Amino acid sequence: MIKKFFFILEKTDKIFFRKFLLVNFCFVLNSIIQVIYIISIGPIVAYVTQNNFNFFNKFSSKIIEFGKYFFESEILIFFSFFIVVSLLANFFIILLNYINFTFNQNLLSNLRKKLFLKFLDENYLYISSKNLSFYNTIIFQQVDRLINNVFASISLILQNLFTILLTLFSILIIIKNNFFLTFGSILFIFLLSFFISKKYFSEKGELLNFFLNGRLDILNKLILNFKEVKIYGIKDYLYKQYNFFENNYNKNIKNSSFINHSTKPIIEIAAIIIFSVVLYFHFEAFKETDFIIKLSIIIFALYKLLPAGNVIYTSFNQIIYDKSSIDKIFEILFKKQENYLRVDDVHLFNEKLNYIEIKNINFRYGSVDILNNFSYKFFSGNFYLISGVSGTGKTTLLSLLMGLLKFNGGNIYYNDKKFDNFNNLNWFDLLSYVPQKISLFNNTICENVTLSFNSNYNKKKYYEVLKEVNLFDELVGRELDIINEYSSNISGGQAQRIGLARALYKDSKIIFLDEPTSNLDEENEQKFLNILNEIKKNRIIIMISHKNHKNVKFDGIINF
Repeated sequence: MIKKFFFILEKTDKIFFRKFLLVNFCFVLNSIIQVIYIISIGPIVAYVTQNNFNFFNKFSSKIIEFGKYFFESEILIFFSFFIVVSLLANFFIILLNYINFTFNQNLLSNLRKKLFLKFLDENYLYISSKNLSFYNTIIFQQVDRLINNVFASISLILQNLFTILLTLFSILIIIKNNFFLTFGSILFIFLLSFFISKKYFSEKGELLNFFLNGRLDILNKLILNFKEVKIYGIKDYLYKQYNFFENNYNKNIKNSSFINHSTKPIIEIAAIIIFSVVLYFHFEAFKETDFIIKLSIIIFALYKLLPAGNVIYTSFNQIIYDKSSIDKIFEILFKKQENYLRVDDVHLFNEKLNYIEIKNINFRYGSVDILNNFSYKFFSGNFYLISGVSGTGKTTLLSLLMGLLKFNGGNIYYNDKKFDNFNNLNWFDLLSYVPQKISLFNNTICENVTLSFNSNYNKKKYYEVLKEVNLFDELVGRELDIINEYSSNISGGQAQRIGLARALYKDSKIIFLDEPTSNLDEENEQKFLNILNEIKKNRIIIMISHKNHKNVKFDGIINF
């Protein structure tokens, strides 16, 4: 687990370990300052109880030697020293928090960006096999658990561990008797409680992940199928499912939070009991002249260390609780994937396109054969229809031709030259795709046509393609209008023609269309298909449809 965890962070930030060492150096420096802060109370107590500094002779003499430049009174020197050290200790904690939180948040943001880029580079089959809740869970919730819970907990453990160890070591040197057993006893209780709760938090962490995914999945079903929910009356079913996941998630969080936030008073109760027992068996220590001094240092140290011990305990539990996020992100981030090709075939595609040919293509989903030794030749300047009922392989053939799916067998040719089209970036540069429902961005009309989001576009070309798809009269002067989130200020026919305008603006040699007229009325459908016949010159246009387009001239029809 630890190896995977640090491997993820190293790949997220190339200089992660250098930054991590720097942060830990700050932790050590903070611990030294906190130790000085704790010990600085000793000379004050020594002066108040005994009116001398013999107990801290070497320590006191150096402070007095420096303080004489500012004050004459020795007690004023020590009070001033205590105040300065306390201010420095707290200011340093504020600075350390800024450094630590900045480091953590940058890691979180960079890891999210890395995962988003990973999904951008994934193949079509993988992306289409997951729903929205999966990506939401990974990029947002799992990354948040990994960085804000696991990594932040590790940082807290190291920060407080340095403070505890240095403080205990310093007190051990100063207090050379059995009072140190108090600290040993508290440490023993801490370790014992940690190992007892380890299994509990590990199991709860796995359950939390299950309930998180379930809750998001139900919400996803509601949003994507809202019409069906209303029409088919499945509201009660969805609510019952959501209720199950929400109640269990709430119960899981409630119990874990209660245990985590109760550790501080439990540790304090145990410390008071142990401390009382030690004092009872060492009651004679009251007769020692330096007892009050030692006791004051121990109490002040406990005041600082008990919260640190509680933080370490809860942080360990948090790591165990959220460790499942490590495996999930590691699996996604370092999953072997089909690399995008940028092979040396750009010279091939610079040739004039005469035809695209596929020979003996095979493809199967699992054990089901979709295409078996399928061959066809698509000529430039032609408009092709792939027809058939749903589920017969039309969309699969289109995805294979576009290079989104990989052939199980067979070859594809550009003119008479064989090449590999799967994930081939040079091949993608030749293509355009018009889906059944055009995805319009919440940007300007011009940006949606040109897909140039930096205002750097060819204005003349933009107006030419609007004319070609009969949008000029409808959209001229509206290029800076924003298409709203649900495209309600654009009609269905305009949306489809914007999709086609994109293809023309790109100067694509091949245009693929997937049921582009299914949401259009008969009149707009006929207009759209007539436009396709008008723009087919020097292009291959391939459209799939389940309709019988009797009034449209096709140069070739593939029936499934």
